[in-house]
Amino acid sequence: MRVLVVDDSPAMRHYVARTLAMTGIGMNIDQAANGMEAIEKARTEPPHLIITDLNMPGMTGSELIEQASADERLRHIPFLVVTADSNSQLGEELASPERRFECLTKPVPPGVLRSSLLNLLEQTSLESTVRQAVESVVETMFYCEAEYRGSGPVIAPAMGAMVEFSGPVDGAMQIFVEEKLSARFAADFTAMDASEVDAAMSSNTVTELANIVCARIFNTWLPGSAFRYSLPCSIEAPEPGRNHRFTFSAESAEPNLAVDLAILK
Repeated sequence: MRVLVVDDSPAMRHYVARTLAMTGIGMNIDQAANGMEAIEKARTEPPHLIITDLNMPGMTGSELIEQASADERLRHIPFLVVTADSNSQLGEELASPERRFECLTKPVPPGVLRSSLLNLLEQTSLESTVRQAVESVVETMFYCEAEYRGSGPVIAPAMGAMVEFSGPVDGAMQIFVEEKLSARFAADFTAMDASEVDAAMSSNTVTELANIVCARIFNTWLPGSAFRYSLPCSIEAPEPGRNHRFTFSAESAEPNLAVDLAILK
């Protein structure tokens, strides 16, 4: 993960970079002394996140956000604004459905900086990461396409599995697969005829799917970070109609695969 820290104060740049390094999240931290230097670096190699001051000589932080918003390659990048001016207001014209920002007032405690960083990354990149992980794993393991459907319920009955994780963030991931689809996955995974697949094989396949998807999500969402994962375990099917954070349709018109992520900051 590449983070660009922008501030005209070398001491503040050093403090932010050191605080980020202490989070345990794998990062490549670059620095810029003003908005002009930052926009040039961002256009050369777009970062995943920009942390910037507002009041800087030359190009200000507000102007930097405006420049990034006008650039097709940069408009989606989230901004974390860290400023000494507690009365600073970021205009509504800087808001974008494609890119989020958050504002903190100096001095910023390390825990607050870390929490804000994770909030922004979760809001902006976790959905696309889950989508890409599920789609690629299902296609590779089971030779079918999984189409993202957003949040909502899945077809019941379903089989479930859970993986707990700890590292820069702690939490758990649950995955649910509709029973007919889990049987179809198990047949492909074990290279057996569908008529020979039993409930235990389907359950084992769902737990294996949960293990691989969870690892793929965090290797992509927080690359370079060290996580520990529990062995996946089977869990009870969700109540009919329960909404899930991410749902997919695989060989079905209705959502039949769901992922729920509980992340502790």
